[in-house]
Amino acid sequence: MVAWLGTLMNFVGSNILRVKGILNVEGHDEPIVVHGVQHIFYPPVPSPADPEKTAVRGSCSSHRT
Repeated sequence: MVAWLGTLMNFVGSNILRVKGILNVEGHDEPIVVHGVQHIFYPPVPSPADPEKTAVRGSCSSHRT
């Protein structure tokens, strides 16, 4: 997950304003929460929610000048 976020920042980091999401990731028992603003990404953390009841959802905002 951390490698994926790094790749995302390398390719489109200058265009990202905010990323927020709850992801069901294969190999993890709990959903993973990801969030970041511009070039600052917080470490992904497990969510205490039940992965069977949590839909995969998220958002990504970008702005080009």
